[in-house]
Amino acid sequence: MKETTNPKSDEIWKLDKVQYKDEYCYLAEDKPWKTDIWGFDPKGMGDLQTINFRMIILSGKRGFWEKSVFLRMMRLLEKGLRWPNEMNNEHIAKNKIQFWWSKIMYKLGYHKTRLYRSQKSMTRDPWIYFYCCAIYLDWNKIKIKDLPYPPWWLYDPKVWQWIRALKGKPNCYEFLQRIGRKPKKDFVKILDQYMYNFYIKMKHT
Repeated sequence: MKETTNPKSDEIWKLDKVQYKDEYCYLAEDKPWKTDIWGFDPKGMGDLQTINFRMIILSGKRGFWEKSVFLRMMRLLEKGLRWPNEMNNEHIAKNKIQFWWSKIMYKLGYHKTRLYRSQKSMTRDPWIYFYCCAIYLDWNKIKIKDLPYPPWWLYDPKVWQWIRALKGKPNCYEFLQRIGRKPKKDFVKILDQYMYNFYIKMKHT
């Protein structure tokens, strides 16, 4: 078991190693109270990529495990999946409509539990950690250039310009960084700082 801060808050997370095919990855520790909400304990599986990209960076190493897990998480991202199919169960929503309907019925008291987010409910944060992790693993601009973009429905001007900057394409990331509004959510502030730090690292390599 390993301790780290939750990448989405200041909460201390205890992470467990779990077997993932012929390798291991990290998930959050068991929290039985979550079973009362979801009908099972997801153990942070919705943040599987965010947790493991971050653990690679925090490891301070660039060995076989770090590169192997990076590639496995990248393949999931390319498929638009937050976790592998092996982690699916009957308590997980198949789509956003089913997820929100379940949430409404749960809040109204018609259901004892609610469905967990769908496997394809992608957000920008795993993609940001993905690029930061690639830079940490010393991928040069040629390799970064070949990495996939996030899907178009996750579009955000600053994130897209940041990725263009990392790929060595014309961009206005620094301009947006200077004039942009400061994020209100602490988690987004953390991501914004992560983006900037790894942009500076790439700029000076």
